[in-house]
Amino acid sequence: CAHYLRVTQEVPAWSNPQDWTLGRRMFERYGVLTMLVGVNVLVESYSGGKDNAVLMMSGRLGDKRAMRRLAETSKFVLDVVTDLASGGTGHESILAVRLLHARVRQLCRRRGHDVEARDEPINQEAMAGTLMLFSCGIIRALERMGVDITPKEKESYHNLWRHAGW
Repeated sequence: CAHYLRVTQEVPAWSNPQDWTLGRRMFERYGVLTMLVGVNVLVESYSGGKDNAVLMMSGRLGDKRAMRRLAETSKFVLDVVTDLASGGTGHESILAVRLLHARVRQLCRRRGHDVEARDEPINQEAMAGTLMLFSCGIIRALERMGVDITPKEKESYHNLWRHAGW
């Protein structure tokens, strides 16, 4: 645990918090709209069969839990975009989600998740896909709605989510 917390405080040489400024401003400028299209993009992502099996097995898509999951994910995105610095709310949210994912992987294995048929639960491919939804998925959804986003804003927003994924 101590090792995990120590290494997650480090900032890789390729990541520069100054590079996130334009992306943050873009997110803030279109705040509510960004969150609305974000929920839509997230719901669309549930169409993947392998990942859905994990969500169903964890119980996070049943009854009132689906709405709670959407609210938690929205808060996670807001935390990450507004305060990703080491020790900030976004950073802390990322660490908490990573620990949650580890717990869900254990739960799925105990409940008989078929790794041969469905791959490892919450694997690197699934997480990369989620990061793509949170970065370029949001940008594409905003653009489909007619929002003008500059190439520098897109790059900045991508850099922010690239660091979050690291």
